[in-house]
Amino acid sequence: MGNFDLETQVKRDDIGNLEYELEPGSLREAHLPTFSSAEMNFKTAPAIVDSVVKAAKSGIFGFTLSDKHYRQAVAWWMKTQRKHPIDQEWIVPTLGTIFSVATCIRMTLKNKDDCLIVQPPVYERYKQAADRLERKTVFNPLKHNLDGTYSIDFTDLAEKMKDPHNKLLILCNPHNPLGKVWSKEDLEKIADLAIKHQVVVFSDEIFADYTFDQHDVYPYFLINDGKNNGISAIGLGKTFNFTGVNHAIMLIKDPKLRQQFTEQRTRDHYGSLDPLVRAAVLGAYTPAGAAWKDAVSALIVSNYQQLKEVFELILPEVKLTPLEGGYITWADWRAWKMSDTNLLKFLTDQALFLPESGRNFNLNQDGFMRINLAISKSVMTKALVKLQKAIKELRQREVRITLKPFDHARQLEFIAEFKTVKYQAGDLFDTLPESVATCPSAQYDHDTLKFLSNGHNVAYHFEKVQGSNGVERRYIFDQAVIGNLQVIGRLTSRARDLFSWRSWNEFFAT
Repeated sequence: MGNFDLETQVKRDDIGNLEYELEPGSLREAHLPTFSSAEMNFKTAPAIVDSVVKAAKSGIFGFTLSDKHYRQAVAWWMKTQRKHPIDQEWIVPTLGTIFSVATCIRMTLKNKDDCLIVQPPVYERYKQAADRLERKTVFNPLKHNLDGTYSIDFTDLAEKMKDPHNKLLILCNPHNPLGKVWSKEDLEKIADLAIKHQVVVFSDEIFADYTFDQHDVYPYFLINDGKNNGISAIGLGKTFNFTGVNHAIMLIKDPKLRQQFTEQRTRDHYGSLDPLVRAAVLGAYTPAGAAWKDAVSALIVSNYQQLKEVFELILPEVKLTPLEGGYITWADWRAWKMSDTNLLKFLTDQALFLPESGRNFNLNQDGFMRINLAISKSVMTKALVKLQKAIKELRQREVRITLKPFDHARQLEFIAEFKTVKYQAGDLFDTLPESVATCPSAQYDHDTLKFLSNGHNVAYHFEKVQGSNGVERRYIFDQAVIGNLQVIGRLTSRARDLFSWRSWNEFFAT
């Protein structure tokens, strides 16, 4: 990983760090980070630290301009690292990416019926910004392809952009949480629609300095020679682990759009640069900063390969999206047929491995998790060892299914036996949906259902909720269950051949 220290763990318990404050105690005790945030668990580039310390020692913290040195640094970075020369007049500094999203919302969505377009699963704070400004959000859901990749639904996007109320599209490139880089052809299609329907496109490119396998991010604001109604957002946030610093850089080629944005930024009370932010930019956008970024890039690739190899070995049913950009990957756990609540409980309590639920990305579906890859190599290895151990122990639990015909073959009686389980009072046992995924026409006779632990009845109650397969009953234990668990009941179906040993063993085993 070069000559940079990407291993030393920083003590965070007394610096007000949000990730540390939200981290479960079990992970703290094991000295493991969460994999849910999109922050690095190691220090930023030495070139930034040196530049900020030098500025602080000057003792001057007055109003600071985005002067020629600042603009030259940004232009140098875009030319050498993103491979796209820019004019310095296109640079518009702001107080952050979401601050700038809010500026765009105020600039474009003048009426309460005007809407923001986002492409879920996607970073939730875009919608949050619209909610806080009392504006609506409409979804252009990405298509989940059979090979596990994602693509833009341009037919739906065209319909959304055609609506005159939908005046602003937030494009995320590389896409968070998918790690997907949109191609130049995709961007050209978006730009054509944006021009046709007069929709402003805000392209969040804060992950764009980390791209892999020739998947370079083409800056949206340069597409079609600037005829794209576009603004591109870049900055130190993700590249240099600066998410807690209120600063981002907007790149706007169109003079009219740049003037509109700058005027709205002023109305949003933007004043001047933070003097330490200026120092950070001048330290980051240098050959030394680029060398540090390259070392982190190599670490991300190594961590992704390690994670992928471990998952292929112990979790072949869980699929990861390809690593194209950023330092996150999207994991499809749907084969486990578990709610996110229970899956996260297992991963946190048993595996000490905490990703982020896909439901936090405007996704109304269980079974998807975002995993951070910007983790020190030794910590990643330690975390994956613990994950492998927990999965191995889970696989060793015995599940035995007994099925027999009942009541003229329209019903089946079943006994599912689980060994070495551990539940606390109030825990959820949610593997019994109202409509079974493997047997769609089968229903449980809930009056006959009972739970036994070591031969004794287990007290429980249930709640009805709306799930992906319709109405589901979530069973909640009223007492602790430690040891063996039997689930006994009857199933009713109009088609007896739907019941098979294979499907039932697969269903309960997950």
